[in-house]
Amino acid sequence: MKNKYKFMLAMLIGSVFTISAVAQGPFVNIHAGYAFCMAPANLPGFYHHTNGDNFHSYEQVNVSLSRGLNAGVDIGTMLDEHIGIQLGFNFLGGARSRATLVEPNGHTDMTIWSNMMMVTPAIILATNAGKLKPYGRFGVIFGRGAIHRINDEIDGNDRIYTRTVSDGGIAVGLNSAIGVMAGIGTRMSLFVELSMVNMSYAPKTTRVTEMTVNGADGLPFMTTREKQTDYYREYSRNDNPPDYEPTKALKQSMPYSSLGINIGLNIPF
Repeated sequence: MKNKYKFMLAMLIGSVFTISAVAQGPFVNIHAGYAFCMAPANLPGFYHHTNGDNFHSYEQVNVSLSRGLNAGVDIGTMLDEHIGIQLGFNFLGGARSRATLVEPNGHTDMTIWSNMMMVTPAIILATNAGKLKPYGRFGVIFGRGAIHRINDEIDGNDRIYTRTVSDGGIAVGLNSAIGVMAGIGTRMSLFVELSMVNMSYAPKTTRVTEMTVNGADGLPFMTTREKQTDYYREYSRNDNPPDYEPTKALKQSMPYSSLGINIGLNIPF
């Protein structure tokens, strides 16, 4: 499966640069925007919970790993007045989601967010309507990112701080956009677009990268089994797995679908 994705990406990248060398209309886009969540997730153990002496309250938290600021650069070429191709390089700086566990002797503040680098080969379909030029874009996304999580626990007089990173693997999805472009000056154009991403991501591993108890480093006292979890589509294990091996768990696909607004400059060269 990995070789298939690498072959597809290599062919698409190669086609962009090969056609650009013989066609008119090469350009660079520089853009930034904000992505809004389309498919939130509910994560196990990540919700608001108040644990009183005689009562409990619960509130679900919708986690959106695809929500946040994004910025990128595209390079491409218009093959003619209406059809073009481009290769986009984008970065998502995800917004943070928070949940809280409140207990009689303390509380735990939980935070989760994601960052992702994405490569998007795409086809452009454009019209020429005078000063305003509507267009559409359709492509494939290949993403590589990380999911960050922090648990900051107060238990009586003790503070336990844990930070984990879940990463590895390639996210694959689809991207489409509609927008309008207007010329500014003699060469550059300003564009505004509505962009939709349909994608999911399943990390390969989760690692504890930081763990302190009252400020003292606790990582040296943790076993490999406590510090790392590896994810599989299927697995088997012994009843008493050794502490020097990572914990095994089933893979979990996280939704990364979003609807965003981007503003940018188109610079032909």
